[in-house]
Amino acid sequence: MQKISIVIPVYNAEAYLVPCLESCLAQDYGEFDIICVNDGSTDGSIGILQQYAGRNVRIQVVEQENTGVVAARRNGVNTSSTEYIFFLDSDDLILPGALQLLAEYTNRADMITGAWVTYSGTLNGFRREVEDTIITEGLDSLRRHLLQGASFMMGRLIRRSIFAKESISTHLKFDEDHAMLSQLFHASKQSVFIDAPVFAYRSHQASVTKSCSLEAFLTWHDSLMSVEEYLQDQGILEHVRPAWRCRKLYWEFDGLRNGINRFGYAKSKLYGHVWKYLVLSPKDGVYCLRNFKGSMKFFIPLCLFSPVISARLCLYYSRLRSRGR
Repeated sequence: MQKISIVIPVYNAEAYLVPCLESCLAQDYGEFDIICVNDGSTDGSIGILQQYAGRNVRIQVVEQENTGVVAARRNGVNTSSTEYIFFLDSDDLILPGALQLLAEYTNRADMITGAWVTYSGTLNGFRREVEDTIITEGLDSLRRHLLQGASFMMGRLIRRSIFAKESISTHLKFDEDHAMLSQLFHASKQSVFIDAPVFAYRSHQASVTKSCSLEAFLTWHDSLMSVEEYLQDQGILEHVRPAWRCRKLYWEFDGLRNGINRFGYAKSKLYGHVWKYLVLSPKDGVYCLRNFKGSMKFFIPLCLFSPVISARLCLYYSRLRSRGR
C-alpha cells in the first residue's frame, strides 16, 4: 500500500476549512497524512489548523509568508516524504473512498485523474474527463489533457518524483494550474483517467475563481503563454500542436466569457487579448470544432468571425447558466 500525502494550501479559509479537514480524516485508506501549508493567512485559519494538528497525528502544519498557491503546493511537496501527492484546496472536499479508489492504479501510473462534482450546500454536477477508465502513455497523456482535461490540480494522485522534472514558475497568482499540469503530464510516463468522482469543488462567491479582479483575468493570457513557452522549449510543440490549438482557444474563450460576465463587455480589456490571438490563428477554430461538443461548436465560429455578436451571446449564455436554466 503506497502512502499518500494530501497537500492543502490554506489562505484565509476559516469558513470552509473544518469541512475540508473532516472530509480528509474520514478517508478509509490506511496510509496517508495531511500537510496543510498556511500561506500567510490573516483570519482564524491558523488557529483551526493548530487545533486539528494537536489532536490528530496525521496532520502537519507548515507556515510560509503569503507567496501564492504555487509556492504553497511546492512547499507541501517538499515537506512530504510519501510516494504520491493528492492536492486539495482548503474550501473543497475529498469524497469518501477517493484515496482508496485512486490508489488502485498506483502500480500502473505516475498520474491518476478522477472526476469531480460541484458543491454549494449539496453535491451536484458530476463532471468527468473520460467516459470510461483509460490508460495513456508519453505524449498521448499530454494530448488528452490539452484536449479534454480540467485545468485544476485537485482530484489527481501524482507520483512525487515527477515534480523534480518540472520547472514551475511561482510568479503566476491565477490560473497557475494550466502551466503546472501541462508540465506534469509531460513528465508522466503513464497516466490513468478514471470515470468516478473523487472530490467536490465548492462553488461560492468568496472563491478565488469568482472573486478575482480584472487583473486576474488578464493574467489568464500569461498562463497560456507560459505553457506555450514550455512546450516550445521542450521541443514538443509541433508534436502536440493540434491539441494545443484546441486548448488555447478554449481557454481564451472561457476567459472572455468570464470577463464579460463579471465586468461587462465595455469594461473587459480581456476581450482585446482574446480577439488578437483568435484572428491571428483562424485555423484553431477548425481544430476545436472537431473536438468540442454542445454549445462550444456554436460559440467558437462566432468568436472567430463576429466579435460583437459573440460577446453579447456569451453574456446571455452566462446569465442563463447563473439562473440554472
